[in-house]
Amino acid sequence: MDNLTLSIEDLYNEVCDRARSDGVLSREEWHDLVDEVLEEKRSQMKIEDDDDWQYIIESLQTRFELFSQEIDIIQ
Repeated sequence: MDNLTLSIEDLYNEVCDRARSDGVLSREEWHDLVDEVLEEKRSQMKIEDDDDWQYIIESLQTRFELFSQEIDIIQ
């Protein structure tokens, strides 16, 4: 993960922002959005192929509960 130009926190915050604007409310939508954001970053070369891709995906996907708690507080 030495080549990761964005931290997991940066990525999480970006996914959260997009999830709020897109109205993501389910775990499945969250996972789809994580995949979408990471593919965009990969194509922009902000995440390189030799980064621990599975770790990044799992780290973000497992944060759905945290995101859903934040949404509950906001609503």
